[in-house]
Amino acid sequence: MGRDRVILFAIIRWRSTRNLGSLPEPNVKEPKIEFPCDYPIKVIGESVPGFRDEVLSIVRRYDATIALDKVKERPSSKGNYNSITVLLWATGEPQLKRLFAELKECAAVRLVL
Repeated sequence: MGRDRVILFAIIRWRSTRNLGSLPEPNVKEPKIEFPCDYPIKVIGESVPGFRDEVLSIVRRYDATIALDKVKERPSSKGNYNSITVLLWATGEPQLKRLFAELKECAAVRLVL
């Protein structure tokens, strides 16, 4: 019985230490984005009339150069939601924060990535 406990302890100890390499280190910072740059955003929302137009009108306030070739739209499998991906010219983090906040205020928007 004593040997079984030692083996069990060894297995538990091995499992708990083998995944330590995947834990984030507390002092490591995420890589910073160098602005200005092309920046993709994805907006997911309810499939309602005018959703695409509303999203694009907000994005155009922050980047007037958005062309339709930089916009991709995809409906969900059941058609209840749409995702719109836009590649915009981002000038800095404050611009992106304001844009994300404004998009999140839209009634049909469920998620902004």
